[in-house]
Amino acid sequence: MSVSKHTDRSRKRPKSITYESHEELTRLALKACLIARDVTFNMLELLRNSSRMAFLAIRDCEQELDQIERYIDEHMPGAITQVSESKARQLLASLKAITDLERIGDLVLGVA
Repeated sequence: MSVSKHTDRSRKRPKSITYESHEELTRLALKACLIARDVTFNMLELLRNSSRMAFLAIRDCEQELDQIERYIDEHMPGAITQVSESKARQLLASLKAITDLERIGDLVLGVA
């Protein structure tokens, strides 16, 4: 039984971040991509083997995606006003991506 987890295991990280830059918001959106990948991998494991560990991993990943989405939603307005137009586009793309990734987590948890 292999349960994938992304390499950054800091569960509380989004709540404790103090450095509010556009780079941090972008990094969190990329981290969310890895978490969503883990959700889909663990869903496959759950469907193939009825793995309790995979279910727990899915639940944890979904909660982390929720935390990251909330953090990005809270800090995006301040960050977007302090950057160039091209960086603002990058931040808006991050916001769109995290919304979709969080939705993926919700849907997978609903199936699990």
